[in-house]
Amino acid sequence: PRYAEMINDIVEHWFKNGLTCDFATLHGPREIAIPAVKLDVEFKQPAHLGETLRAELRVIRIGNSSMRMGVSLLGKGSSSDKGLKLVAQLTVVFVTMRDKQPVDIPPDLRRRAELFLDEPAPGA
Repeated sequence: PRYAEMINDIVEHWFKNGLTCDFATLHGPREIAIPAVKLDVEFKQPAHLGETLRAELRVIRIGNSSMRMGVSLLGKGSSSDKGLKLVAQLTVVFVTMRDKQPVDIPPDLRRRAELFLDEPAPGA
């Protein structure tokens, strides 16, 4: 059950450090929220109490007002599927704080998010 909270923390950290827009700024002066509208989680193997996990986030798709991200949690020091604990896909929608209506992703956030876009392999 804690994984949903962890995934949200990873997204919040990414907004602050990857997109340079923390949630306080997004919700406050920018008056935008990004509620999750879909979360798919696949548990690959159990994590153990006290185990340190490493998170990876990639952007799968950027729409007009929505964004789909992939999050992976791996055992510390693991770089292969052997250490993969969880894979998730999360879709968020950018909405106004006032009336919760969808709004286009702001251009500055879109440009930064595109740097994290998971490009398909050539010929795929």
